[in-house]
Amino acid sequence: MIQRAFEKQLGLMLDNPRHPSLNTKKYDDASGIWQGRVTLSWRFYFTIDGDVFTLLTIRAHPK
Repeated sequence: MIQRAFEKQLGLMLDNPRHPSLNTKKYDDASGIWQGRVTLSWRFYFTIDGDVFTLLTIRAHPK
């Protein structure tokens, strides 16, 4: 289920990294890590270097 949800969100990310359902935001300014929403309970973390997005991890959102 999480994989399918991430694939959907990845498609949105490729079309528009600022899509509202992704809720992308800077997670750690010092290391340049960004966060995006997979579901209400899961997040993905990535970096941006120019036009290259590098996925770091997908993990449960700490509540």
